[in-house]
Amino acid sequence: MQVFKCLLLEDSATQAKIMSSILKQAGCECMVALSVREYKGKPELFDAKFDLVLIDINYGGISGLELIGDVKKRWPKAVVGVMTADSTDNYSGLVEARERGVKLVLRKPFGLEEARSAVSDVASILAGGGVRLHAVVIDDSKTCGKVAAGVLRPNDYRVTVFDNAQDAIGRLSYDHVDVVITDLFMPGTNGHEVIKLVRDVWPHVAIVAMTGGTEGSDIAGRELKTAKSHGANALLYKPYGAEEMLAAVRHALEAQKEIYGEKVTPLPGGLQPKVDNRNKVYLDI
Repeated sequence: MQVFKCLLLEDSATQAKIMSSILKQAGCECMVALSVREYKGKPELFDAKFDLVLIDINYGGISGLELIGDVKKRWPKAVVGVMTADSTDNYSGLVEARERGVKLVLRKPFGLEEARSAVSDVASILAGGGVRLHAVVIDDSKTCGKVAAGVLRPNDYRVTVFDNAQDAIGRLSYDHVDVVITDLFMPGTNGHEVIKLVRDVWPHVAIVAMTGGTEGSDIAGRELKTAKSHGANALLYKPYGAEEMLAAVRHALEAQKEIYGEKVTPLPGGLQPKVDNRNKVYLDI
């Protein structure tokens, strides 16, 4: 397994130790700078080369955003990411980080799955392939969310699954998202409201609407027709097969590409559908 060199700009020694351990399991060797003073003066950093630099947005009493430009000058080939605690207070800062060219966002505390996903993006970027397409799946059924992720991840999508719309909308507020795949019937904010909000606030994002029921049934057909009128690019009946899910996502992305051109992340060239054999993708869900 390829090992990546990572620099953590994190002012908590305890958190830095935990994150270094998690990132090591994901395939990174980490060095840590616990303060701006260490970042600027630690001798080990002078000649070091890094593949990934992760900056805490609240770093040693300053905004980590102020260091992004300097990090890029010191390590121009490194992928730069930011870390933040799970608070809506940082949404504006995360948007600014994206505008400054930051490629990755990690919410603290993060686990091994999130670290592995980030490292996969680093590998893709360094290989010249760019960040993987990011799919956000919203379904109040954890089983349905797991099935969707099991179809998309083996096909080189980064996948984030939510069981409620409110948390997913928060993610859209700061992270780069290429496609939203949402169930229509959910407690609280339902799928129709999600579609209208995404179309209004993030018009470049592709949307796939899902609903259970027999294809052609009056209720399911009416709901999907309404979803399309709200701005969904593709419609999907549950239960679905892997090929149906992949085709719906591809259609949605291609539809947005036709509208917005280069503002939409290009589809992976020559991507062939693959199925993760650990997941049974034809399920009555």
